Amino acid sequence: MKLNKMMAIASCALLACSLSSCRLALENAEAIPGEDKLIGVYITTEYLDLFDWQSYLSENRNDLDGGEIPSDGIQKKYEGKLYAQIKPKIKTSDAGVTKETNEYVFPGSPGFGFFATTQVIDGHLTHVVEGDPAFSDVNITSSHSDDKSSELLECTIYVSQAERLGPYFANPVYQSGDGQVYLTSGDGITASFEGSGNDDAGMTKTIDWEYEVNENGKSKSESVSIKIHFRSAVAPEKTAVLQMDGASDVISRLEFLSSALPESIALEKDAAYIVVESISPGSEISRDIYGTDDESIYAFILREDGILVKKGIQANWPE
Repeated sequence: MKLNKMMAIASCALLACSLSSCRLALENAEAIPGEDKLIGVYITTEYLDLFDWQSYLSENRNDLDGGEIPSDGIQKKYEGKLYAQIKPKIKTSDAGVTKETNEYVFPGSPGFGFFATTQVIDGHLTHVVEGDPAFSDVNITSSHSDDKSSELLECTIYVSQAERLGPYFANPVYQSGDGQVYLTSGDGITASFEGSGNDDAGMTKTIDWEYEVNENGKSKSESVSIKIHFRSAVAPEKTAVLQMDGASDVISRLEFLSSALPESIALEKDAAYIVVESISPGSEISRDIYGTDDESIYAFILREDGILVKKGIQANWPE
């Protein structure tokens, strides 16, 4: 399963970017418009109880029916927010150009996130997309028309099959009109696939947001949908890289421990494609194929938290 490449464009087409940084300038923009917008998700392994029980009970004591909380939507008023702290962060491009951006962290709430904040960089409003390596196969699509705009963020979190899947809590992350970033408590999912032998086992969590405004007498809707796939996968013990020629004969075979993957691989002049084998401790093998258009190949490595991340290895094809 290959990691989708990400690109950034400013109009109605595929929007994607490197997880490390992506900037999309908003021309002629002077302020962050609209109401608080869903910009991402922050995954935790514990429930974040942010509900303001004291204020709720104080203001609604007479409305409680036999001690039960009425489900009339009034609870939303008391849903708490955990605001992110901003830390300056220096980004250096491949060309050696450095720029200062903001990093948003939630101290005291361990987890990992993916979000697309709007920041002022060099006097311009800029979308900065950043995510933890735990988010694999990331794809962001965006479409715009006169009366509607929508964004879809889809990604996968791979969990070692030897681990219990969850609980994981997908906490929605928002950005307000004045640029503040905060999260609200999210729902949790949990399952166990230990020993299931099914790499495709998993669950999906979707978070949706929609906002409608009137501009010059015309109604316009804006929506964001975040879809997170949690999948079980076998943590490989070794990774083998096979260089194949046009007749599908093996030119070269290199084998690495998953803890010692190289940063790049030099390919033979007759190499037509690459086969990457992920070899489990039980000698089970899964394979991915890469062609000459692929600048990188990917292999799983296991983190201490039981999550499998995809490490990119630069493929140096001969000129």
